Amino acid sequence: MLRQMGYRWDTYTFEDWTTRVLREGLLNVYSEAGEEQGMSVNHPPLGLALLSAGRSLWAGDPGRLPPDQHAVDLNPDYIQALKLPIIAIDLLLIMVGYTYAYAVVPRRRSWWAIGIGAVLAFNPALLINSAWWGQTDGLLALFLVLTVIALHFRRLTLMWFFYALALLIKFQAALLFPLLLILTWRRQGWKGVLRGGIVSFMTVLFILIPIAVNSGLAGALRPYFGTVGQYPFVTVKAHNLWFWGLSSNYDLTGAWHTMPFDTHVGATEGIQIAGVSARTVGFALFGLCVLWISIQAWRAPQRRDEFLLATALHMSFLWFPPKCKFAIFIQRSSSSPLPCSRTEH
Repeated sequence: MLRQMGYRWDTYTFEDWTTRVLREGLLNVYSEAGEEQGMSVNHPPLGLALLSAGRSLWAGDPGRLPPDQHAVDLNPDYIQALKLPIIAIDLLLIMVGYTYAYAVVPRRRSWWAIGIGAVLAFNPALLINSAWWGQTDGLLALFLVLTVIALHFRRLTLMWFFYALALLIKFQAALLFPLLLILTWRRQGWKGVLRGGIVSFMTVLFILIPIAVNSGLAGALRPYFGTVGQYPFVTVKAHNLWFWGLSSNYDLTGAWHTMPFDTHVGATEGIQIAGVSARTVGFALFGLCVLWISIQAWRAPQRRDEFLLATALHMSFLWFPPKCKFAIFIQRSSSSPLPCSRTEH
């Protein structure tokens, strides 16, 4: 599976991006891509750095190829090089899950730790996402898990540091922000929020400022502002509310670009419910979920089930807003066994 092509166009894109990193350096690749360089980079830098490390260690630069050829088609070593570091991250995530379960479960901790580790290790989501697809969602899942673990143990400054690193992997980490903000405020007051904000802000600036200097501010911020609304579809094979609600009337199993729109796009009408666009309805429902979870966190700030709230927050994002892809499900399910590991005090 490591040497097998996953989703071809993503693999081509990762090859193009990592080749640019090998030739130009990570700080320079966020400038606009040239005609023969593929799509401009729109992923934050830490995930791209991980993929590039795999290329550098196990495959290297294939040299100049004709515009219509890709190294991953000519030699599966290049596919494997992109996937190996992601597999290593998955192993680290399994170790973190085992250690966390062993630390927090008061009785039969060895059995719980082995069980949680086994569920993570044999989670189909990890195998699909990393070993087959070659995506970096496992790295995001790792730092989201570390963020919530630090929250659980009241290491809130460390939590904000891990959270900043998660934002530097994928922007979807922003979903945790309401929960982290409320519990930090309720547990440590405005001083805790200020301290955590400074830590996160400085961590992000430390990484993005050199990129902005070398690639331009617009390029450095492209992963956060340049991708919003890029795929205005109700779903891209994510089995959420829209998939199950519309699958009887629409073919939602075809190519991503054939999916129905979630709002009015050009001359094409999007999905509407009582005259309201699916995008508005979906985000309104998601907003209600965020409000409910935030109220629960505010009312019981000393609670010990932070993983349960975080999982509910992420699953509501999968279920209600349109535009969700199957990869979002991968991210959410990667840490879903961890709410089972709870302290009893």
